[in-house]
Amino acid sequence: MDDAISLKMPNNHINVFPWNDQYNTGINQIDEQHKKLVELLNDLAGTLTQDDNDQILYALDQLVDYAKYHFDCEEKIWSEVFQNDSWFKGHKTDHVSFLPAILKMKKDQEHLPLSEVTENMVRFLIRWLIFHIIDDDMRMASAYRYCQAGKSLSEAKMLAKKEALDSSRILIDVILDMYESISSHALDLMRERSQREKAEEKLQKAYDELQKLAVTDKLTGLYNRHHFEQIFDKELKRAIRDKKALSFIMLDIDHFKLLNDHYGHAEGDAALERLGAELKRLCRRPTDFAFRIGGEEFGVLTVEDNDQASLQFAELIRKSVQELAIPNIGSKVAGVVTISLGVVSKIPTAEDSLDEFMKLADDRLYQAKANGRNKVVSA
Repeated sequence: MDDAISLKMPNNHINVFPWNDQYNTGINQIDEQHKKLVELLNDLAGTLTQDDNDQILYALDQLVDYAKYHFDCEEKIWSEVFQNDSWFKGHKTDHVSFLPAILKMKKDQEHLPLSEVTENMVRFLIRWLIFHIIDDDMRMASAYRYCQAGKSLSEAKMLAKKEALDSSRILIDVILDMYESISSHALDLMRERSQREKAEEKLQKAYDELQKLAVTDKLTGLYNRHHFEQIFDKELKRAIRDKKALSFIMLDIDHFKLLNDHYGHAEGDAALERLGAELKRLCRRPTDFAFRIGGEEFGVLTVEDNDQASLQFAELIRKSVQELAIPNIGSKVAGVVTISLGVVSKIPTAEDSLDEFMKLADDRLYQAKANGRNKVVSA
């Protein structure tokens, strides 16, 4: 690439990826480099309105070169505390896979116009950067700061993982803010490119993906806590109107900490994924909803004919999870993963609320654990 080429942005340049302070990790050097990456990504997106292949290729080279520089700087910072830790190795793997993914996308789509290939790359890069910063970098930065404050690496990682539960809420806010900031410009951009109908379809698809992301727990694929509150409110009103029993089942993995301690957090995450998949399989009726409430705690919301039906459904969930035979040799209940469940089932009135259902279910879940775990406790 000729070094004499300079990147000239039009006066109506639009930031397709507006910077948001919620991306800040708290480590200045990394945060400044993230801002620069976002700036270069917006420059790349801006070339799409110019129909100039040299400008597009130059912007892409600038972004890739700076990304490699940033990765080297970031890894030097992480190596101060992580060294050969699994988090550090996984982070480096993400960095190593970045450039090949870009090159593969470019090669696989070489039959398309360069502007269309670049548009696909911009979408990929936005998604990659959001998840890499919010999920990976923030978790690493949190553990890094704890280590700098004198915590051991294992303790720092545990504290960082607890903080990471809030990242889904940050992700939702950031993405919705981003969508709002670009939506007013989207139609103008579509008209400029004379592809209004096609662009509207793409925008709707992107919005649908964002909506799905906003209500879904990344690890398990179940609905998240935020969506649980929305669904509960809707189903509560429906149950009051139809005078039907609303059932809420709160469940928790028995001795999950022992599983993590013995097998490692990767196996712990795998167990959560398998539990999520099993809940999805069991909750197949239109009135069944499964959620990850937080950590190893899950919830199932359903409409049943009576208390006995909800108790039977909870018992089916308990048995099905145990039959998955996920190893947990440290468990004092069994050699496999088991769950304890608290069940609330009632025909609600206007005085009932989410907080009341949650408290009752939590009390019964606590009773199930006190009674030896791997049990269902209902009224």
